[in-house]
Parts: sequence; C-alpha cells; structure tokens
Amino acid sequence: MVDRLKAASGTTVESRISEVRSLRDALVQLGVQLQPDAPLSQSIDQYQSWISAQMGRVNNQRSTLGPEFVQELVRRYQQYQQEVTRARESVSNHSNAIDRTLKELTTAELRAAEMLMAEDAAAAVKELLGVLDNVGQTIEDIRSNLRKLGNAGA
Repeated sequence: MVDRLKAASGTTVESRISEVRSLRDALVQLGVQLQPDAPLSQSIDQYQSWISAQMGRVNNQRSTLGPEFVQELVRRYQQYQQEVTRARESVSNHSNAIDRTLKELTTAELRAAEMLMAEDAAAAVKELLGVLDNVGQTIEDIRSNLRKLGNAGA
C-alpha cells in the first residue's frame, strides 16, 4: 500500500489522506488481532497451558520413565516455554509498535490538514510520504519478526 501511495504522484493531497485513513484501518485491524482476547493470543495461552500440562504429566511419571529420560523431556518442554515467551513478547512489541504508528499517523494527518489550510500542499504531501515510509518500515519489521518467530519453532 505504501508503494501504491508513492506511485500515485499525480493524486491530490485529499486522496492521499483518504489512503492514509485506509492504512489506519488496516493497522487497527492488525492491532485487534494482537489483543489478549484475540485468537492468536489465545492460541499462545493454550499452547503455554499444554506445555505446562505435559511437563507435569512427565514429571509424575519420573519413576516409571526414568529420571534421565524425564529430565531430557523437561528440558525440551522448557525450550518450548521459552519460545512461547518470546512469541508473547513479540505480540506485545508488535501491538505497541502499531499503537505508536497510529499515533504518528494521527499527528501526520493533523499536520497535513494544517498545511493544507496554510495552502502548502507540497509540504503536506512530503509529510504524508515521510510517515508512510516509517509505517512501511514498521510493517516490514513486524513481518520479518513474525517470519523469524514462525521459523524458530520449525
């Protein structure tokens, strides 16, 4: 979307503001998906509970399975718990990044509107494009981190 906005150099500032609002809506939707009651966070919680249950189950069978075998399994489950903790932190960090980006968009829209009122459309476009570059980078960072996170468990 950021590239599309940049390519539309012949468009008006008003249409760019409209596209920024569309970007805002997309960020809000992504932010909703990262909330604690959203399916992703619930899946992380369920996986954490499952790991804890497995550790308890294995520990209860220590005498049957053998202490060395149980210790090895517990070590694996502890690694999984660390990965889940990183995933939870990643979700929180991405949610915070989205919140910051939404605040930046709001500020940029207000500044652009003020510049339009001052009849400085070129500066308004430049302001919007600068923020869009930052938003694009934030989204790329989120995507990159999510890909890393997805590959960490593989």
